[in-house]
Amino acid sequence: SWLRFPTDYLGQILAASNYGKSRGFYPTPLELCRLKWEILRGSKPGDIRRRSVYDPAAGTGRLLMVASNDCLQLFGQDADYLCCLICKINLAFYAPWFLLPKNLFSAV
Repeated sequence: SWLRFPTDYLGQILAASNYGKSRGFYPTPLELCRLKWEILRGSKPGDIRRRSVYDPAAGTGRLLMVASNDCLQLFGQDADYLCCLICKINLAFYAPWFLLPKNLFSAV
């Protein structure tokens, strides 16, 4: 399904554009993101949905998109503002709970 195997179409377009080339934007291939996540996911016992995933150089959010299939706490940052916007768009498609306010799920 498209949720289980996300694709970063906007990141591909950005990498091929003059903006991406001038900024040196080279996104991590999705296959490598999946491999990294499989290694991280299998390394610790317990409920992985409660684990946090933090990507300090998130780019367009590829690792976060892959991790969103298993984890509910996703964090990322990037120095490029446009990449951050694309990351938000990607996560709105593949992990919409990422963009919801935290207090929405808290008990009142």
